Amino acid sequence: MLIQRLQNALAPDEVNALPRGFQTLQDVVILNLKPLVWPKRKLIAQAVLDMYPYIKSVWGKVFGESKVVGQFRTPTGIEHLAGIEKSEVVAKENGVIFKHDFTKIIFSKGNITERSYLPKLVKPGEIVLDMFAGIGYFSLMIARHAAPGHVHCCEINPVSYEYLVENIRLNEVDSVVTPHFGDCAKIVPDLVKGGFAADRIVMGVFPAPKAYLSVAFQAIKHGPGTVIHYEGKVSDGDTGTLMADVEDEAKKSSLVARVTLLESRLVKNLGIRKQHGVIDVLVQ
Repeated sequence: MLIQRLQNALAPDEVNALPRGFQTLQDVVILNLKPLVWPKRKLIAQAVLDMYPYIKSVWGKVFGESKVVGQFRTPTGIEHLAGIEKSEVVAKENGVIFKHDFTKIIFSKGNITERSYLPKLVKPGEIVLDMFAGIGYFSLMIARHAAPGHVHCCEINPVSYEYLVENIRLNEVDSVVTPHFGDCAKIVPDLVKGGFAADRIVMGVFPAPKAYLSVAFQAIKHGPGTVIHYEGKVSDGDTGTLMADVEDEAKKSSLVARVTLLESRLVKNLGIRKQHGVIDVLVQ
């Protein structure tokens, strides 16, 4: 429909470069535009507003050029194009509310399958540690769709932490989720000193947090061990590189005797021969 609406306002090559779809968050649209049509971005954005009365705000970024920067993985290259300048939205997935500002926080709709799948692995009563919680991507899904004993989640980004706290309240899971503000490398040892141990540890952050595996090992349960969910970028679908990370760090640790791969999977494509990979590993 966008192509039909603009075919008389743009050159033929520009019409062919128009996006076939766009990301919608509540009443906001984010256009991912090719460089060829970027100079016409406001014309395109206004066309979207005219076509969809329920859309109140249109934002845009250049295809392949938007990036995340710094320790807090702040998104860049997103520009307001038309309508009201609104960037705080409420996304809903499987009944879970994720309030956030997409100009300050990364929210990948492409990870919905993994966010929905992980809670299915959590057994009733499990104690879960989410070391890189963000706005609650995994913690909230687990709290709402599994029956954990408790979920402890750590977040170092102050903006993400504020949304994490608010999302815990909005989803009414205050009794089962405890947020911790700061570096998990400091928070986890303090929890362990108080007798804490986890049945499941979630390490869902990019790039693969190999340097934090030694921190995670401190929270392993004696006897049955602990399942670690570990993510990272892989090549040609080979999640063996993620397993090698865990095995390498386990060899250095006096806390680990055995590492067993339970499951591996690919979440999405990241580029040519590159994928977002996940492994679940039992560490004893």
